[in-house]
Amino acid sequence: MEYLLSLLFLGLHLLDYEYNLPTIVFFGAGLVLFCALFRVCYNKSKDFLCTCMMMFCHTWQASWMNIFGDWGSPIQITWFYLIGVFILVYCMINIRKVIKVPLNAGVLAMFVSLFIFLPYPLIISPSLSEGMKEFLIIAFFLIIGFVAFVFKGTIAYEKRKYIVNSYLFCIMITCVLLLLQYVIYKFTGEALFRYSVGTYYGNPVTSSKLLMEDTSCSTIMIGGAAFYLLEKLNKRNWPFILAMAVIIMAGIGVTTRRTSIVTLAIVLVFYVLLHYKGTIKRINMAVLVAGLLSVMFLYLYYTRSILDLFTLTYNNGRFEGYAAGLKLLWDNPFGIGYDNVNLAAAVGGIVPHNSMLRWLNMGGFIFGIFMFLILIYYLTASFKKKNKTEFWFIGYCLIASNLIPDILNARIFILPIMMALLIADEEEKVPNEKYIAVQSRNEQQSRL
Repeated sequence: MEYLLSLLFLGLHLLDYEYNLPTIVFFGAGLVLFCALFRVCYNKSKDFLCTCMMMFCHTWQASWMNIFGDWGSPIQITWFYLIGVFILVYCMINIRKVIKVPLNAGVLAMFVSLFIFLPYPLIISPSLSEGMKEFLIIAFFLIIGFVAFVFKGTIAYEKRKYIVNSYLFCIMITCVLLLLQYVIYKFTGEALFRYSVGTYYGNPVTSSKLLMEDTSCSTIMIGGAAFYLLEKLNKRNWPFILAMAVIIMAGIGVTTRRTSIVTLAIVLVFYVLLHYKGTIKRINMAVLVAGLLSVMFLYLYYTRSILDLFTLTYNNGRFEGYAAGLKLLWDNPFGIGYDNVNLAAAVGGIVPHNSMLRWLNMGGFIFGIFMFLILIYYLTASFKKKNKTEFWFIGYCLIASNLIPDILNARIFILPIMMALLIADEEEKVPNEKYIAVQSRNEQQSRL
């Protein structure tokens, strides 16, 4: 039922994109499907935060569309962001359950500093409306990350499978529909859903997008599924898992986004070399991964006609943008504000394709350094877990973030971060065992 409702929820948004349904019809149907899906996920996981992570997966493709069907409205009130509101309310209601658990003082100080400094770039933004867009995206990311930090280890490891399955299902459906877009356009010339046609070095480029905005950022979330599929691979299920992996590789290929594709190829090479033990195991996995990467690059060739290494790795003005961004930072060490339009004008027309540099330009050295340190904390926290899949996912995202304007535009980047912090390590069978024992009976019964 979970997957059927998820499919219906996505289908509603695809239908609205094509036919612009009446607002009341779209909102009413969306509300019914959202509530039904939330209830099914909660009945399965029996955990509120786990349910919210599952819902992040199911609402991701709709996260660029307003709950009333408006596309690209200035203030995006989406189901995806409303889940963040639920998480914040949950945190405030249940904070007493973790209030006595010691927190890392250094990390806590970083979060407090960021929350104090967060409004500053908004205040100095030339345009309040443009600045507010960026402010809300960063605030959402930091609030969810802080909740995960405070409630660290409160979800039993056994419930991790529900989140992973929801994520893989949604990525799989996304890739199937991306391939469908490509096939329909190739054979009929009909562009369904979000689709772009252009040229690259004189060659035609046909990019499937489904509902994704800023696909340079969002397609990174598709590539992350490869690590979870390889985690699930074993002798019994390998035909099924490999079939899923081929679909995902083909799906990310038809998006034509070089950043997510090239970065994934590089990280998967290191994944094979460092993650697996034993020469035979590494050789087997190297052959398997090489085959999957061949599928990805083959579809990239079909859609972007990349014929050589130069056209694959061409910086497309990125280095010039980096130089302009660094000069702007030197001249404005305290930033110029969240305004993206103003930032683009200040560096010559194109926002620097580097998330870290962009944050430095907007908020200055103080803001940028604290954002960097928080991301490093997430990476190190994921590395300390026995299951390293989230570490590879987050690492892949952070490497790719050096080549795109804003990793936070990927939306679901918060998912591996929440999983790395909230889910107890594999050996811990009961979440927060060290302090549940001292809770009163009434406190334990009141847990959601």
